[in-house]
Amino acid sequence: MKPKAELIRAARNWPTLAMGEDDEAPGCPIRFSKNQEERCIRIEAVQNFIDVQMEKIRDRIGIITDGWTPPMTCEDTLKQNWHVKNEAFERENDGTRKEILQNRPFDDHEG
Repeated sequence: MKPKAELIRAARNWPTLAMGEDDEAPGCPIRFSKNQEERCIRIEAVQNFIDVQMEKIRDRIGIITDGWTPPMTCEDTLKQNWHVKNEAFERENDGTRKEILQNRPFDDHEG
């Protein structure tokens, strides 16, 4: 959705972006319906919120986006992962707990 959201913002700001020396802007070649715009921007906002939350969790646990952690911090990272998981379990319902179990870093996803 990110590229589409950027196109929507460009279309909304087209007169400013395309203003010529004569203070005239040609018509914008991109068009989206109001529903498309609202839906895309709403989805982008939710995704941005989720991305920020995931970054906070990764930073607290001590991993980078691909799940890697330096060998010298691996033990601490595993402990932090366990603490974060337990905190999440305490706050969530059974369905969410199951989802957490299925999607946590360091867990065996193949078994």
